[in-house]
Amino acid sequence: MSKKQPRDLDFRTIINDAELVLIFESFVRKMHCDENLLCWRDIEFFKNQYENLAPEEKKEAVQKMNLQVWDTYFDASAPFLVNLDCEFNSDLREQVQNSNALDLDTALRTLLNIQEEVYNLMYNDSFLKFKRSDMWEMALRRAEKKRKKRTGSSILGFFRRRLAGRGEQSPNPEKRKRRRSVDVIGSNPRRESLRTHFSDVFSVPRAKSVIL
Repeated sequence: MSKKQPRDLDFRTIINDAELVLIFESFVRKMHCDENLLCWRDIEFFKNQYENLAPEEKKEAVQKMNLQVWDTYFDASAPFLVNLDCEFNSDLREQVQNSNALDLDTALRTLLNIQEEVYNLMYNDSFLKFKRSDMWEMALRRAEKKRKKRTGSSILGFFRRRLAGRGEQSPNPEKRKRRRSVDVIGSNPRRESLRTHFSDVFSVPRAKSVIL
């Protein structure tokens, strides 16, 4: 069965992983281009929090977020100025200036468009440079270590559950001896279930999309 190799590590996986993204963040900070990552992460955090807000709290939350994103990433004196097309600047400025008449759907769409754009900028520029750096090898090693740890934990947990189940059944010695003989001589349905389990353990799920 084919397995996803660490060499195929993709940007969506990195940016969604709490450990791997720190390596990427260290790289972009060293290259003095961490503003896109910071902007993407701020909006991602806001999206996660927004879902848990009461309906009457959402408009005020979006107003505050618009202002925060403007002051941090778009204003001429912003500490982490992002380099996006002027349309993004104009759309966000309009949302900030007309906050009292804010249309919630339009405002959210503006934030998501900004997040998608900074993601694309990172993917097409910073990520390509990252893959040519020494820190890329560090990310690959960390991803492989995490994969092996997850695999080992899954297998160990499986056998613990199997042993626990056998302990609950507590078969008498004669039944245990007879079962062992059947396992060795004849076909063993458990072996098929074990093979299925290993297929699940060693298959790597696809990374979730990070852009709505």
